[in-house]
Amino acid sequence: MEYLDFSSVITIIRKYINDERTVVDRSLNEEVKIDQMHLLDQVFASFCDDADSLDFAFDNGQVGEKYSVWLTLDPSFPSEHYTFNWHIECGRKLGTSSRLDIDITEDMIRERCAIYCEVKSTKSWHRYNGYDQQFAVVFQVLPPDE
Repeated sequence: MEYLDFSSVITIIRKYINDERTVVDRSLNEEVKIDQMHLLDQVFASFCDDADSLDFAFDNGQVGEKYSVWLTLDPSFPSEHYTFNWHIECGRKLGTSSRLDIDITEDMIRERCAIYCEVKSTKSWHRYNGYDQQFAVVFQVLPPDE
């Protein structure tokens, strides 16, 4: 079984794909300009249609492993004007910096474990109810090997 490192995929997309690139759209059978969302749709649609990908698993977490995720603000926004609040959907607080390094624990075992990060400006007003942006990382957490 192979594993997909989603972070590497996103890094490549951000570095090499822009609105000036073109690709042949398989459903339209014509060349079209491609943006990042269109590219992801093309990649995953073709990947999921491939018989060799039936035994493929995206990143899963397992109790006892470590997990890292981080957010990078647009450089036009001063980082000292923002705070980060990471938490898991059950409400447990996980961290307050742009990078999160955690141990996967038994309370995270589930089919769809969501880790949220709320980004909040230091201003008195916010785009949403108490924060300015929210991101979620969702992955499956498996129990420990017996």
